[in-house]
Amino acid sequence: MTRLRRALLAAFVLVAPSFAQAQDSAELLVRVNRLEGQLRQMSGQIEQLQFENRRLQDQLLKFQKDVEFRFQDAAPGKAPAPGPAPSTAAPRTPAPPPPPPAGQQPQKRSDVFDPSADPTAPGAPRPLGSTPPTPGGVVVGSAGTAAAIMLPDQDPPPRAGGPLDLSAAGRGVPSAPPAMPQGALQDSTPAASAPVAAPPPVAAIMQPKTPIEEFEEAYALVQARRWPEAEMAFRSFLQSHPKDVNAPNATFQLGETYLRRNMHADAAEQYLKIYQSFPNAQIAPEALYKLALSLKGLNQKDQACGTLAEVGRRYPGASPGLKATVDRESKRTGC
Repeated sequence: MTRLRRALLAAFVLVAPSFAQAQDSAELLVRVNRLEGQLRQMSGQIEQLQFENRRLQDQLLKFQKDVEFRFQDAAPGKAPAPGPAPSTAAPRTPAPPPPPPAGQQPQKRSDVFDPSADPTAPGAPRPLGSTPPTPGGVVVGSAGTAAAIMLPDQDPPPRAGGPLDLSAAGRGVPSAPPAMPQGALQDSTPAASAPVAAPPPVAAIMQPKTPIEEFEEAYALVQARRWPEAEMAFRSFLQSHPKDVNAPNATFQLGETYLRRNMHADAAEQYLKIYQSFPNAQIAPEALYKLALSLKGLNQKDQACGTLAEVGRRYPGASPGLKATVDRESKRTGC
């Protein structure tokens, strides 16, 4: 009896440290798994925030482009820039050429008219006062300027050789301007511009999306195999519309985004949620089958076989295609 007690005590002494070590390892493993779950959850929240931020940026950019486009359409045509005002200064009279040096006669061209050769020829200079006055007393020069010729009832002409008094120009011309034809003022004045209509008010661009539109956008990401973005989209949909008619389908697609990335634990959680919260949904039999695949990925063969068997028992009216798939998977798993 004493020997038996000693043997049991020795066995306990040998087994106790290994048991304590195994218990510590199990607790450490549980803690590591818990930290991994928390890290995965935080990563999902960060990705969701990044997705929402990117979507808000896209919406803001579309809004800005639409506002600029509307204002460009509503803006009236720009008036041409005013040109420089015409100068009102009198034209400058060109300076006379300098006289030739004393004792030097200017050379003459052979084709220039010489008035001394024929004083009676047309264009020869005549004394002032011998030319018959022009009606109105105004002679228009080649440069467009008016020079006055003295009439008999005006001041006497200056003496020979003296400068012509240009200050008397126009004294014999009536000061009243010529009559303007009727309607000329209306033709010369610019037409009054029509009042510019105010730009139409900018309509609300960013209309809130309906649940079906949000679901279709998220499902388009699944079809494009953009799994992280699809995950964020379906998470946002379920948070905004937890009671919507497409909530079971959104939960199923969320599980698909995990299963495609071999995140079997998260996928199993979503498929199990459909089985528990939406057992009568049309997608429920397939969700139960996908739950079995997720359990198989977690190396839980017995639970996977039980879930595959539950598909036929729980949903006897499932589609023949799904039943055949379940049978093949049961044989492949070795149930």
